Amino acid sequence: MKAKSKIIIGLVGLIIAFSIINSINVKAETTNTFKIVTAYYCDLDNDGKEDDIYAKAVLSLDSVAETTTGLIYELQKPSGNTVVDYYVYTTTADVITFEFFFINHVTEAGNYTFSVHAAVIRGSAITYYYDSIIFDPPDYEEDEPPDQWSSGSP
Repeated sequence: MKAKSKIIIGLVGLIIAFSIINSINVKAETTNTFKIVTAYYCDLDNDGKEDDIYAKAVLSLDSVAETTTGLIYELQKPSGNTVVDYYVYTTTADVITFEFFFINHVTEAGNYTFSVHAAVIRGSAITYYYDSIIFDPPDYEEDEPPDQWSSGSP
């Protein structure tokens, strides 16, 4: 098994374990939030085709502390085909912004779903978050090339 596959499987296992632990240990309500704030199609690679996707998520925490965040994020196309990747990030902050770029991924008309699973580790505390957003690039005729799609809005 490739190293990347082992890492992804390990990270998925950790997130599932963290979510189970977190559901057992009920904590006092905090002001911590994780939210996908936008997802839209555009031309990120400057190839003249608006066939790329930009998404942004924000993690807001109640205090400044060293934080390690493990993200598993996915983009599901209307056909059901899904792109999955992961990211681990450590920083000291109370607001963390994550930006996601999918180059040349708008290949079909219909609803796209962008979702993120996040495991946030601060000291010995682990918190699990999930959010998703559905957006729809404009419809197009099968014989119309992607570079004729109109612009998305952030």
